[in-house]
Amino acid sequence: MHPYLLTLNEAALIVLPSLQAPNCSPGHDDDLDDDTSQANTDKNRNEPLRGHTCATVVQVIIKSPKGVSSTEIATFYIFQHEITAAIESILAAHLLSPLPQEVVLEGDGYRLNGVRIPWDYGKRLDLSWGKERLRTGATKWRFSFELTSRKLV
Repeated sequence: MHPYLLTLNEAALIVLPSLQAPNCSPGHDDDLDDDTSQANTDKNRNEPLRGHTCATVVQVIIKSPKGVSSTEIATFYIFQHEITAAIESILAAHLLSPLPQEVVLEGDGYRLNGVRIPWDYGKRLDLSWGKERLRTGATKWRFSFELTSRKLV
């Protein structure tokens, strides 16, 4: 069971631990986007911040169609754990090797269409977990939730 669940129409920040060796170099951009954010560098010397964990923060939102029906809401919440786990897997996979700009996830009675878009606001964030600084992803993910012809509810 997840310590959190993604919900419809609410942006969430997900912290992904480094998927590299424990001695991850603070200067390594494990985001795989060629954009290094200002929050991840020393503004005076353009060097990595001390205390960097190599963990990455990514913004995610799952949008529902306008005029969402009770069937769509029920289907989403029935599969909320599965959807959260699938999106986490996509984010982690993208950190290891770049994924296409758009992805499609097919579930039992639903489809998630995901797209990566630049996360300009994230470049200005200076996030930390306790005393450890976190890097922000250069892109955020927007998923749209829709029912497919195979409805379980």
